[in-house]
Amino acid sequence: MVGCFLPTALRFFKGYRYGFNGQEKSNEVKGEGNSYTAEYWEYDPRMGRRWNVDPKPEVSVSSYATFLNGPILWIDPLGDKVKLRRENGVTKEEFKQMKNGIGELRRNSSSFAKIYNDLDGRKETYYYTATNEDGGKTPEGGNEIRIGVHYKINTLANGEEPKKYAILGLIAHETGHKIRELYNLDPPFGTLNSNVFSQKDYSAWNDYNVSHQRRHETSELGALFIENVVRSELKKSSYSDIQLRRYYSPGFKLEIKYDPKKGLQKSSVIGSDYDLFKKYDPKYFQKNIDLYEVLGIGSR
Repeated sequence: MVGCFLPTALRFFKGYRYGFNGQEKSNEVKGEGNSYTAEYWEYDPRMGRRWNVDPKPEVSVSSYATFLNGPILWIDPLGDKVKLRRENGVTKEEFKQMKNGIGELRRNSSSFAKIYNDLDGRKETYYYTATNEDGGKTPEGGNEIRIGVHYKINTLANGEEPKKYAILGLIAHETGHKIRELYNLDPPFGTLNSNVFSQKDYSAWNDYNVSHQRRHETSELGALFIENVVRSELKKSSYSDIQLRRYYSPGFKLEIKYDPKKGLQKSSVIGSDYDLFKKYDPKYFQKNIDLYEVLGIGSR
């Protein structure tokens, strides 16, 4: 039977809180080693069944099953369907920091919990990946949210902050990008007609450049807004010293040139930082904000 403990083993591991698959034992429920607690479920390892119905069941698998009925092959550290991954080079401790950060955000920010549950309730499976990259990345059209575990921002309203808060903000920011993408909240990419290359008037090129720059600014300020809503909720919870983030750095300008041999050549030029406080007074975030209502997307 999955997760069973032999009586002789109990004598040696009496003080150890964790067991099969790294889950925490809840011995007070059914006795030693007979019940486990993950972040969002309780399950009986003797039967390999959860107490609550899986909110996103798999075809041909019971809604009460755990680990897709394959506990040796599969893990589910939180007891839900948004998955966590660790790239090569990321230590177990760094991965744990990301994992714990997601859990803390879900518990202490109603807005983040709502977005997370939105992703979790979709047919697709979404992944948070711990990476060695400097910062985060949310590839458009994909199902991945990449979190650079070495990230430390210095664009707050009041300077730098501890790495833990930087990671929490980064998770909120990149998750914000994904939900904005899914609800089409960012302007569309500009397009260039092929005839523009035969024209002497390059105003169309300039319009194209401007549209890309505006899209980038709108997207980053939009994600920064979501991040600050989450930060404000953390501040009202148990993170009294966390600060709002003011700037997205760096902004950029897109330059386009046309080479008859190489075709369209794009390059980004560093521009001034985007300042969220030009649009939202910091006092705005002291309110109780219904994020989905403010974004105009309603709730799923």
